[in-house]
Amino acid sequence: METMEEAQDGFNSMFIYFAVVCIFIVIVVGAVGNMVTIIALLKCPKTRTATTAFIINLSLVDFIFCVLCLPFSASIYLNHSWVHGDALCILFPLLRYSNVGLSVLSIVAITINRYIFIAHPALYSTVYSRKSHVAAMIAGIWLFSFSLMIPPLTGKWGKFGFDPDIISCTILEVNGRSPKQFLFLLGFLLPALAIVLCYLRIFWVIYQSRSRLNSYGSPGNQGFSIRPSEWRLTRTVLIIFCSFLFCYLPITIIKQVANRKQLYAEIHVLGNLLLYLGACINPVLYGATNPLYRKAYRNLLPCLRSDPPTSSTSHSAENKV
Repeated sequence: METMEEAQDGFNSMFIYFAVVCIFIVIVVGAVGNMVTIIALLKCPKTRTATTAFIINLSLVDFIFCVLCLPFSASIYLNHSWVHGDALCILFPLLRYSNVGLSVLSIVAITINRYIFIAHPALYSTVYSRKSHVAAMIAGIWLFSFSLMIPPLTGKWGKFGFDPDIISCTILEVNGRSPKQFLFLLGFLLPALAIVLCYLRIFWVIYQSRSRLNSYGSPGNQGFSIRPSEWRLTRTVLIIFCSFLFCYLPITIIKQVANRKQLYAEIHVLGNLLLYLGACINPVLYGATNPLYRKAYRNLLPCLRSDPPTSSTSHSAENKV
């Protein structure tokens, strides 16, 4: 009869192999799905809007995470340690934490874009009409996300290194101090709060608009009316944000309480698997919730086309949303 320790070791081994298989699935699905999304949206003239530029940026962030970060995560679980040297043990958490910032700030940018379009339509063309403005916003997202990593990178406030308790390279304490709580506040909690406030305002504007239309008794030109295509895009962004919270919030909370409460390594692994899922789920959400993006996928992948493209379809695609 096997001992309790042997049974526990067997469970841990099976659990780790399960985690590694899940990671490789996410790598393949996420890398292919996000690359297809980037190419499909770039090739479809009708999707060339400011909102789509931010979504392409989010897809690029997820693609980088799948290709550059997840293989190291799988290696950590297989080797039960870090075997890639000190330099990569710094680069890995640098990319990983920056990626979380890039993801949430990209969603913030998309949400603000939707908010201005619906709540302040007269301002929308001024803010988003020039490609240089949108490019500057995206560049600012990248610059800000990586600038948050300067304190642990320089060792001034925490440092990057291997933590054997969670079997991963992460941000370690220096002199009992760590920037994890600060990063949680500035890089996650505040952006999430901004997204929630923007959507509350969006729903309030839509509610007021519909109330005015109902009071006039006619859906004519009285008041503001959002087009169905724009509402579907706004709804898609909301679903992306909810999926982001579902995938990222558990591991974020775990990392906040890890220093105050002893947690099993399996809980960290499960939280990480949810985080990894977030890197491959967005392309599925784009196609499932937005007909315009679904059409872009069909145009790129002939096997998904139900009918051959016609000249009228090609002509209509020249018009922007």
